[in-house]
Amino acid sequence: NRLTDRAAETTLTRLTPMQLGTYASQQSALTIGRFTKVKATSRVGDQLFSESVAFCDPSFLEMFSFQSDFMGKPVTFENDVRGILLTAQSASRLFPNEKAIGKDLWLSMDGLEGSFQVVDIIEDVPENTSFHFDIMLPFSFYEALRSEEAEWTHWIDATFVKSETSQKQTLDLLNGFLSQQNKVNESRSVLEYQLVDVWQWPSQVLSLQDNRFQGVLHPASVIGTISSAIFVLILACINYINTNINLIGRRMKEIALRKTLGASEQQLGGQLLIENLSLLLVASIIAVFIGYYLFPAYNAMFQFNIVQFSSLNWGTFAVSVLAVITIVLFFGVYVPC
Repeated sequence: NRLTDRAAETTLTRLTPMQLGTYASQQSALTIGRFTKVKATSRVGDQLFSESVAFCDPSFLEMFSFQSDFMGKPVTFENDVRGILLTAQSASRLFPNEKAIGKDLWLSMDGLEGSFQVVDIIEDVPENTSFHFDIMLPFSFYEALRSEEAEWTHWIDATFVKSETSQKQTLDLLNGFLSQQNKVNESRSVLEYQLVDVWQWPSQVLSLQDNRFQGVLHPASVIGTISSAIFVLILACINYINTNINLIGRRMKEIALRKTLGASEQQLGGQLLIENLSLLLVASIIAVFIGYYLFPAYNAMFQFNIVQFSSLNWGTFAVSVLAVITIVLFFGVYVPC
């Protein structure tokens, strides 16, 4: 949304009116998935837990890849009027010694309380996902919570739109509701709606007002980490050059003897490259094992994991390692030779 503020300037916000999804979903060309979160208290036996409860439309579960922790299939609310979804982490916390599916869970949130039944378990979403939650309920329950504000006066975290038309046509459809919305929101009138591609959205959420979603790392963090890695690689090349010059100086008699016996410069250079390639391969394997044990301490400096070995693209990782070995070989061995 682009809102007008008191200074007659424009402010970008991620908030959207709850009723926008209701009206927009009536358009056959649009699929609407609303999402919002509240704090709640759950009770299992005599124990109370603080929970982050997300409400979403069933279509939201189709827009994103939420998989069942047991069946490996996309999760749904299964048309259960009191069915809820738990993440694998919250299921193990609430029901540590028993199967959570089919269990009843008492929840209290914003004036609504009652017993709900767990219908499925969601695989824990990656740490770098924009939205995190412990429990998920159908959006219809949230509408029941806000029944007195069901028109255009209540704002939710986000409205996701999947459209079969062009972006301009979609915006025209959405902006058609502006007059209706602004009529009941005179103090917070909206100039226009804006659509952001879901792939670009995480990098923009940090610049939005009232944002409750997790964004990507600050650009300075990314550039700083990459710059540090490049400088470390340059330092390694310089050290390798010095080491090889010293080693070659100590092997002058061996090199002279081999040249006397007819060895060419290409053969001598090939021998040095093969020797150093073997050393670098061994060093790379050792570095991977060291990194495997040190990365948890590195990740602990951030709110979410930077690197997870369990989810690495090993093909890309192997290509990266070979690229580093090639750079070090070229500047550390070939150039001095």
